[in-house]
Amino acid sequence: MSTPDPEDQEGATTAALRTVLDRVEGTDNPRVVVIVVTWNSSNHIVDCLYSIFKSSARVATLVVDNGSSDGSVAAVQGRADPDVLLVRSATNLGYAGGNNLGLSLASTAGAEFAVIVNPDATMEPNCIRNLVDVIRSDSTIGLASPAIHYAGSDRIWYAGSEVHPVSAAANHLHEGAPLASLPASPYETGRASGCVLALALGRLNDVGLLDERYFLYYEEAEWSIRVREHGLRIVVVPEALASHDVGHGSGSANSTYQYYMTRNRLLLASQYGAHGAIGALPAVLRNSIVTLMSLACNQRDVFFPCALAIAHGYLDFARHRFGQRSY
Repeated sequence: MSTPDPEDQEGATTAALRTVLDRVEGTDNPRVVVIVVTWNSSNHIVDCLYSIFKSSARVATLVVDNGSSDGSVAAVQGRADPDVLLVRSATNLGYAGGNNLGLSLASTAGAEFAVIVNPDATMEPNCIRNLVDVIRSDSTIGLASPAIHYAGSDRIWYAGSEVHPVSAAANHLHEGAPLASLPASPYETGRASGCVLALALGRLNDVGLLDERYFLYYEEAEWSIRVREHGLRIVVVPEALASHDVGHGSGSANSTYQYYMTRNRLLLASQYGAHGAIGALPAVLRNSIVTLMSLACNQRDVFFPCALAIAHGYLDFARHRFGQRSY
């Protein structure tokens, strides 16, 4: 099956989104688009969509498929839900490009709020409503993320994050702690989680969209910094809960992960680090060495692909080659 002409497809999607938003909008129900970017996510997309269907908030759902080849499109189309729309890209636009496409379509269709959700995440029924309610109640909030726990566990995966001013590390706060340890009220943090994040579209006009040079990983860290530079706050909403199947994504024993995490951390440091990329280099090198030592001891089958990916990450940063990795 051929991919539709992009301009025709996007125009039709915008019109369909507007129709859905008109239908779901109500006195207590603003115009919300949930954006799910997929790339070979057939094993998780149905569960993700099901959690959106169970939401206490009525929303339009836009799935942006980044050229999947594993049946993801068929899985989405098989839902046959009139509030779920699909736009297909012939190429992989990455997390940044795919979500930028979704955000642009949502904005053009007249959405007030957008919620970005990774396909390997599921949300509790009140998650979207609680996120949107918090953003609606405070015009100083730019981005909001839920508390996110490991799938099948009450242990925290994300409940806030800060970007280190020199090393550009963006470690999760409270990771591994029980959900019950979190406060009840929303609280400010330095970085939203790209796994699930909500925003008021009109507030980010001056901030702009995600930086597509990052393609994958660290793009929400850069966005968060830019949001805060424009005087907006980022909050965690503990009463909004989501879970993350961490094993689905590209973990540390994966060359794709190692390439983008290496290159993009240096890119972030070069843009915002207190001492630029040079200041972050010792910490990034130390992380690379520790990672490779661990792989050499525990996962030798992926040691050489990961080592090569890390080397390419350093080299491409030095050459100013960003966006999708070219092999």
